[in-house]
Amino acid sequence: MAYCKCPSCARSIPDALLCRGTIHPEHKGLWYRRCPSCEYFAWIPPPNAPAGSQEASNPDAIVSPLFPPPPPTLTYTDLNIDLNLPLPPHDMSFDPLAGSSFSASSPPPPPPSQVSPATAVTVNSRDSKRQCSVTGCARLVSSAKCTTARCKQCCMKLGTCGYAKHRDSTVITASNGNPSALARPPAVVPIQPPQLRLPSTSQLSVDDLDLDNLPPKLYRQPMDDAFAAQYKAGIARQQEQRVKDDEKKVQARRALHQLRVCYWFEKGKEPKKLREQDLPHFPHVNLSLCPRLLAKMDLKPDDMFWCYDYKGGIWDYEDVDATITIRNDQTLLVRHANLESADCLRLDEMIRLHAPIGGVTGKRKAPQREFQPSPRPRQQPRALSPSPPPPSQPTTRPARSPSPSTPAMSSRSVSLPSSTIFVISDNEDSDSDDIVIVQQPPAPAPAAVDDGDDLWKEGRVMVRPNCGKWPGGVYARDMAFAFKEIGSGRNDKEIEERFAAVFPGVSYVQSTFYRQRSFWQKSTQEERDAGERMARTKDGDWVVWRRKLSGHVAFMSKSGGGKRVKQEEV
Repeated sequence: MAYCKCPSCARSIPDALLCRGTIHPEHKGLWYRRCPSCEYFAWIPPPNAPAGSQEASNPDAIVSPLFPPPPPTLTYTDLNIDLNLPLPPHDMSFDPLAGSSFSASSPPPPPPSQVSPATAVTVNSRDSKRQCSVTGCARLVSSAKCTTARCKQCCMKLGTCGYAKHRDSTVITASNGNPSALARPPAVVPIQPPQLRLPSTSQLSVDDLDLDNLPPKLYRQPMDDAFAAQYKAGIARQQEQRVKDDEKKVQARRALHQLRVCYWFEKGKEPKKLREQDLPHFPHVNLSLCPRLLAKMDLKPDDMFWCYDYKGGIWDYEDVDATITIRNDQTLLVRHANLESADCLRLDEMIRLHAPIGGVTGKRKAPQREFQPSPRPRQQPRALSPSPPPPSQPTTRPARSPSPSTPAMSSRSVSLPSSTIFVISDNEDSDSDDIVIVQQPPAPAPAAVDDGDDLWKEGRVMVRPNCGKWPGGVYARDMAFAFKEIGSGRNDKEIEERFAAVFPGVSYVQSTFYRQRSFWQKSTQEERDAGERMARTKDGDWVVWRRKLSGHVAFMSKSGGGKRVKQEEV
């Protein structure tokens, strides 16, 4: 490719370039010369043109800008622009490609556009920049991006240039700073609102829809009858299973949010066992919001009743409209307002049976009397000298037979802390020291009442409060019963539900439960039998006793097993 120097900036540019007509198809096949630095542009004859042609002898004779100026009718002269003026007719008969290709003897084609002398843009021979189109202005166009072909000063006065640097942002902000001050057309308010015609209910009836003639689904290929029947049967099974699952969730919520009431309503009669499920505001209960329960108890929202306080061991006089907080599956002991506590049959048994886990259990407190006499001090027995251990057979010294003048002596027995009973004479005048010693076995100490096994009848076990996370607070015998009650289960959801029933109020952690059960299952049968016989003592606590299980020892022997147990369980 041949190169030449640019007439404007003296830079080396291609000597001739062929136009492909991408933007202007009518220029296809023409030759031009262009400088990318100074935007110099000129149409030139083909390279094989004769050497004596005008263009060849003086290449700068025909110089045109990169974008030819618009015709005179489209030149902006002032601010009063009339966009409705008709455009001048354009001669479409000229086609630079109509003839054959250029030859060496053919003259060069004319320029593609002819500029009127009145609006022709003069080109400075020094820098080939266009002169401002405003009459009387000798400045040059500052940028080729200016859409008005003016210098910057004249273009900014016009204010309609699309070039960003030729627009004054302050003027635009000042003119549009207050949009509410702009002129607006008056609001059109109809005299009467249009009447809305709503379709009748008969038109919206579902029965009128033809559900059988719905368009069929489009598949890649038609579905055969056997597969269609199988598909519909599967959808029906899914819907049926979904209905069962929803009903199961409803029943589980009803059983979880329930309240039991043991109600004494009449003197000398057994209490009523009542149940209210699906409490709306569980664990807060207001009996006035349970009309069915009030109807069973024959109470009204403005009545009063007695409710037993397990923690304080006394009866509280409550209003039916009072809101109380209960635990899951808790039983309230309630008696009628006109009924005394002494008239409630099996009251002590119900208190011990339905006391909350970790609450105060035992018999009710006796009523306090205003004037209660002080207890009479016990008479201390006479000090006796220690005697040698009695023989295997109790010995009795014969008492002196009374004389006719001596009154008969009466005897009384005085119980001492030991197992020996001394019989001392009551005759003060007698100087006899006859003492009868009777040996008897010591009375057994009263055993502590353990009502943990009574909870097994209800399907739950005892969990001591304030013992940390589960399995803390559970005894070994109760844990053995819980493993049997929960069983294996069909899935994790069923095991979680059984766990909530056996351990009410305890959070279920799946990994912790399965780990405790693995300790139990991987131990020997002898160890499991021993766990069922363990008493509810400190040594019988599950966290302490499980260390003896072979399943727990095997787990602790693994690497890292002890750390996980300490962090998650203990």
